[in-house]
Amino acid sequence: MLEQSRNDDTFEICEINDMIRESVKLSYHSMRAKSPFEVTPHIDLCESAPFLMSRISLQRAIINILDNSFYALKEKVSKNTRYDPEIEISSSLDETNHQLVLRIKDNGDGIKQEQLKKVLEPFYTTKPTGQGTGLGLSMVFDIIKRHGGNMHINSTYGEYFETIIRLPINKG
Repeated sequence: MLEQSRNDDTFEICEINDMIRESVKLSYHSMRAKSPFEVTPHIDLCESAPFLMSRISLQRAIINILDNSFYALKEKVSKNTRYDPEIEISSSLDETNHQLVLRIKDNGDGIKQEQLKKVLEPFYTTKPTGQGTGLGLSMVFDIIKRHGGNMHINSTYGEYFETIIRLPINKG
């Protein structure tokens, strides 16, 4: 809850790709320290101009998404030793809408369609009791909105979970 209440909206010009790569490293090494398993994040980021953002808040949002993905991959690995966990982080420019599109996709178990409708609500979690507060994706969504962006979730149960973030280019 403290994480949700923190609000650092000091916006500055930053290299978004550097921040994304750093977020992947932080989340990956955190996962490796807690409960390691073999997975190599695939990163494919487009060239992007410096970006006006609250680096701390946006990094917190991306790390939260990545932590959720690593958790889902670890859970699936524990049930299926022949499963090959994958996580993809990619970005592209939507020139028509003047947006940077960031995609984070894992091949974990995803979530059911009825859960998909609730996943951005505060205090909703698909994790077992004691392992999730339900503030993660709600907090992420709030941060993205504060950046003038939007977020969409795609998932097919048993196959994948994908978060798509759209952020305005040259917000300032």
